[in-house]
Amino acid sequence: MKQPAVTISLLLLTSSLCLARMWTDTTGREVEADVVKVNPNRTAVFKTNRGKTVTVPFSAFVAADVAYLESLPTGDLHAEERRLPLLGVSPYSEVTTMFYDESGREFNFLALAHHGGANTTRVRYYGQNKDNTMRGLAKDGVEGNRILWDRMEIVKELGLRTVCTLMPSKPNVENRNFRVVLARIEKEAKESVQDFKKRGYELPKMYTIGNEINHGGMNDWCDNKVTPKLGDKGSRYYMTEILKAAARGLRAGGFRGYIGVHIDRTWAGFYHSIIEGGFTDWQVIAQSFYPRGKPNDTMARQMERLHGIAKELDKKIFIMETAAPYVLSGTPESRARSGHTGAQDFHPDFVREVSPQGQAWHVEDMCELLLDLPDERGLGLLTWGSDCTAGIHRFAIMTWNRAQVTKERVALPSIYSFGKYAEPLKSHKQTK
Repeated sequence: MKQPAVTISLLLLTSSLCLARMWTDTTGREVEADVVKVNPNRTAVFKTNRGKTVTVPFSAFVAADVAYLESLPTGDLHAEERRLPLLGVSPYSEVTTMFYDESGREFNFLALAHHGGANTTRVRYYGQNKDNTMRGLAKDGVEGNRILWDRMEIVKELGLRTVCTLMPSKPNVENRNFRVVLARIEKEAKESVQDFKKRGYELPKMYTIGNEINHGGMNDWCDNKVTPKLGDKGSRYYMTEILKAAARGLRAGGFRGYIGVHIDRTWAGFYHSIIEGGFTDWQVIAQSFYPRGKPNDTMARQMERLHGIAKELDKKIFIMETAAPYVLSGTPESRARSGHTGAQDFHPDFVREVSPQGQAWHVEDMCELLLDLPDERGLGLLTWGSDCTAGIHRFAIMTWNRAQVTKERVALPSIYSFGKYAEPLKSHKQTK
């Protein structure tokens, strides 16, 4: 006699949905609903858009959804709980590439991340110079923006938020006039905002200008490829002027959201130098924050130091990139011979364990550090190379074991960590 009650509950969910996640029952019926409470007796409470609640047992759902429910803490999930407004992934795969949950259902990667609870994805807008390759992420700016707009169609359907990295054009060999370069970058920044509007997409919640710009991931004028030949001013001057030009363009295009400065590791002197150079229209320290560091350090101590800088400068903190391996590459013997830790940007002392669950714990620990920051300075995080497993991209050669999917493109537990910490999105159709 229990099955009819389950069926009635699921029908109630189907007819009167609230927010959030797609669920599938054991008959194959798919519904969207917001789980608001997990009970100790393996039932969950869902809230409808009419304010009614429906209790459904775990056993009514497929294995992947049961695993997700089991990952949630027992109790009221929304009681005095703060969530991260920007939490999600940095994909590399084409939108036509399929991935799978544990039950074998197919998703493109953005839909899989959304299924796991992510509310945000990173996108890149490229300057139109054909030599702007950004370390091979795209053949040129035209291809890079084709990938962007393909992804934005999925983003729109899912209702995801975006963080956009603006990749300014590199100067042509024949054009070394810095004023011309600045004018072009300002124009490209403005056009990027106008492009989002013209195509009917919601504007990004945050822009970053360049990628890990302390390593030169922005423009040749900033990474010692052009400036030594000029010999008049240092690369930090050129970097600051480019940041200012891009920010002017974004604001002229009508962007009113966050502008972040993305660098690798915590460099207080870097942030001070760009402020001293006159770049003040930025609100977010966007940090690459991988599990590594000096001996006897911890990620918590690193976050404490980062918070000290953010508090001094009155900025929010966003983890622009982080990742941890679910398995180590090589053998213990080969790692000992080479001195390699078995994963890029990683040291085992900075995670709880190397395993699929350990990878999930890393994501969750980073979210907890952000949520524990005073004054709600923690804005969120993105995992890096989130789908970059075997066969996806050339980066997979060195980073396949940090993806949130296996080599067979099956979701790992860390995909479902997003659902514990992300602000829920408005209800949208699930894309597969």
